[in-house]
Amino acid sequence: PSEASPTALPPPVSSVQRGFAGREGATLYALLDPADHTLVELKNLRNCVVWLPGIAATNVEIWDVRDCRIYLGPARGSVFVERCLNSTIHLAAQQLRIHHTHETIFSVAATTAPIIEHCSRLTFGTYRFSYRELDDDLQRAGISKQNAWNEVHDFTALGSTANYVIVAEEPTSPGSVQLPGDLH
Repeated sequence: PSEASPTALPPPVSSVQRGFAGREGATLYALLDPADHTLVELKNLRNCVVWLPGIAATNVEIWDVRDCRIYLGPARGSVFVERCLNSTIHLAAQQLRIHHTHETIFSVAATTAPIIEHCSRLTFGTYRFSYRELDDDLQRAGISKQNAWNEVHDFTALGSTANYVIVAEEPTSPGSVQLPGDLH
């Protein structure tokens, strides 16, 4: 998926509540609220762009996402990714677990080493989503800029076959993705 930012976003919703599900070809935006302890869920999305700046107070689950770009602010808990294909996911979390996911790019800040199982052709790079409050949000979520994003544990690697690659890049590189209009 292309990394170009759209020029306009739909009006923000007041909170994510349960997240977004069953959408196709949509641009979705919500401001995460650290006081909302509801599980954030993204499920059954196709060809969508999802913008979620702010802090997720608890866990985030991403299920059955295809051909999407997801930009997620820091999560104080875990991010669990299951059955995703051909997508780009920017996330910052205490823990990242990825299962049955293929041909997906991850831009990551993680306190612990990311874990993958039954995955193939994954790419890991440093967290590249940016918005005005990001540094404060990372600090409030307990995520350091010096983190374990590149210490991937592959629990299903066979011999010398790698199911992922690491790309070295700085989070403030010219390739960083800025929230359009810096709405946060």
